[in-house]
Amino acid sequence: MKPCSLDAIFWIYLSLKLILHFSTIDDFQYCIVRHHHLKRMADIEEALSYHYEAKELHLSQGELWHCLIGIAQAHYYLGSQQTSLEHLDNSIRFYMEALALSHVADREGHMRVLISLDVCHLTRFEKCFRLAGDADVDKSIKH
Repeated sequence: MKPCSLDAIFWIYLSLKLILHFSTIDDFQYCIVRHHHLKRMADIEEALSYHYEAKELHLSQGELWHCLIGIAQAHYYLGSQQTSLEHLDNSIRFYMEALALSHVADREGHMRVLISLDVCHLTRFEKCFRLAGDADVDKSIKH
């Protein structure tokens, strides 16, 4: 058996990384479709885990940007369906990370991230308002 060169090993590694990357994206899309048909929250959580895997396999800054937005959207969806603020906080964090990667030259993408971040903050504020009760929030707004 002939030993492999470092170049061959590197290209095999990249090929496997690409195969894993695209299968992760396919798994993510399958989970989203399954959620739309069956309406199970577990499907969104499974899709989120696939997005986290894809984030670790990013090949370029653009792909990482799309992964971050996907993670933020999944957290936002989970956060809007549950009473906990944890998913909304995670969504804000990932939108901020995507905003740091987005280029102002890509005005459309930059604006979409800003709008999504704004909606996420508003949803979080409304949820805090409901959780705290109207009287407590009214007092804090007056200060």
